[in-house]
Amino acid sequence: MKNNDWKFIVRVNGKIENYYKTFILAQMNYHNLRLKSDNIEVHLTEIEKDGIEKTLFKNVKEDMKNGFLL
Repeated sequence: MKNNDWKFIVRVNGKIENYYKTFILAQMNYHNLRLKSDNIEVHLTEIEKDGIEKTLFKNVKEDMKNGFLL
């Protein structure tokens, strides 16, 4: 898969977990990873046409401790 085919990235603790072409697959992985542990940070970002990443969902360790779900 070429880099320009990727539209979404899921990161765990700042490291790239995987790239996705479709939002639904990226979102499923994001939520599955969040369910695995409260001690990880998970981010789902969209790669826009200009190459800039836009954060769609994120949870951070502090937010999970405070009971906030992002």
